[in-house]
Amino acid sequence: MRSKPPSRSPILERGLNPSRDVYVHNRGDGWRLYTNGYRLAADHLITEAESHMPALGQANALLYPIVFLYRQHLELMLKYIILVGRRLKHETTQPPRDHRLRVLWGKSKSVMREQSISVSSVDRDQVDKVINELDGLDPSSDLFRYPLNKTAKFPFPDDLRQFSLSLFGAKLRAASDVLRKIADLLDADLELGREFYYDLYGG
Repeated sequence: MRSKPPSRSPILERGLNPSRDVYVHNRGDGWRLYTNGYRLAADHLITEAESHMPALGQANALLYPIVFLYRQHLELMLKYIILVGRRLKHETTQPPRDHRLRVLWGKSKSVMREQSISVSSVDRDQVDKVINELDGLDPSSDLFRYPLNKTAKFPFPDDLRQFSLSLFGAKLRAASDVLRKIADLLDADLELGREFYYDLYGG
């Protein structure tokens, strides 16, 4: 007996103008689409927060999704780098389940060494600093999602309660740009491997 296909969710309703609808990616590999989406959303929210700086309540409310979105973007970028590294070695294509940025960055650096991906010491130090600080502040990606930690205490350090969203965004974008370059180089290696396979075996 065939299972009944899921009915269309009423909260995901088509609009009157299809050209204005959004389309969920469901074919192939959507990792880059997801990573780009989290960064794009964070960038837009920083612009929105800065445009409402006189209304500090609104800007302050936006800082939580902004930091979470950037952190999620970095986590997915690192996992993608690791995943492509595994594909290049014909290993499992399951992404790592760890949420610790330091752990994921360490594994990403191993992929870079194995695939001879080189970045400048300045770029590497930039990513190191952002990853170490953000992982030390929010190791499990909970700090900016919930107002209280698991012990029902306010978890944010008092000495970090005031900061510039503009400077934060600039540092995170710089680290993101380095990871994107690494991912692009790995993607190019993966594409070369596919072309070689198709040439050799005819598709």
